[in-house]
Amino acid sequence: MLSHYDTDDAIIIRDLVDSDTISEMRQAVIERARKTTPGAKSGDAFWEYFHGNNTIRFTSLGQLTPAFFQILENRIFNKLCDELLKPVCTDYWLNTAQAMLIGPGEPAQVLHHDSGNWPFAIIPQWPDAPEITVSMM
Repeated sequence: MLSHYDTDDAIIIRDLVDSDTISEMRQAVIERARKTTPGAKSGDAFWEYFHGNNTIRFTSLGQLTPAFFQILENRIFNKLCDELLKPVCTDYWLNTAQAMLIGPGEPAQVLHHDSGNWPFAIIPQWPDAPEITVSMM
């Protein structure tokens, strides 16, 4: 898996999480999304465009259902995180647990690396920088 990641900058792992856990997580996200208004409300034009006017986003997925922790504690995901992050750090933690329900008519986001959220922590800059974040979608 890591050789594919090194070549392609991403990997797709089919059936990483069992279907019952995914169904429970999906239902919890849908229930919360019904109570959430689409669009960013930051007041910053760039972020409001980036996040989308018709997209619903919210964090704190661990408060929705225990299924989130079953996903987070997946042994394959944890092993990949260890292999990618531990060479440049002694430990790591969860940064964001976010749901994104892309609404109709939204343009594609600008291609980006989430590590760009911490430009002060990355020297040298991407693509020569070490991994400092891993995303699971």
